[in-house]
Amino acid sequence: MKTNKGVFLILGFLLAGCSTPQYIPKASEIGTGTYGARIRLFQSSGRVVSGELIAVDSSKIWFIADQSDRCDSVSMNHLDGFVLRYAKPDNGTYGWAIPLGLFLPVFHGLVASISIPVHALVTISVSASGEREFRFTDETLSFSKLHEYARFPQGIPKGIKPSFLLPAEKR
Repeated sequence: MKTNKGVFLILGFLLAGCSTPQYIPKASEIGTGTYGARIRLFQSSGRVVSGELIAVDSSKIWFIADQSDRCDSVSMNHLDGFVLRYAKPDNGTYGWAIPLGLFLPVFHGLVASISIPVHALVTISVSASGEREFRFTDETLSFSKLHEYARFPQGIPKGIKPSFLLPAEKR
């Protein structure tokens, strides 16, 4: 019985990590948001930083880091790649169906040995494909188009100091 509790505990932790930042708009609200997309930057040094995309210029990417809530920049020359999420899937998350799907087929009797793995594979694949729907990487979007998903697509306006920018509101 301890094993079953451990499995559900592990599944709970896995599902808790599958959340999207609240400031990213829903798919139906694309183009009306006032914040930048969420970006994860992979630096040549091996360091990974993430946060809200603020602006992109010819040499730097400006973002508000999740860890410090401060505006920071990374030189384009020191980047290996990025992952950009610009909207939440409309279909929501199906993560709740995974543990439910592992519990309900118990009532299938002998067929449960087949229906549990099938249900787990289907719900995990549907959930994973929904998470990839509104996402770009450096392989699918060039650095020259990255500015289109920033809070300030034309660059940080004159007179605004990056250190005064605040992180996106938690809606």
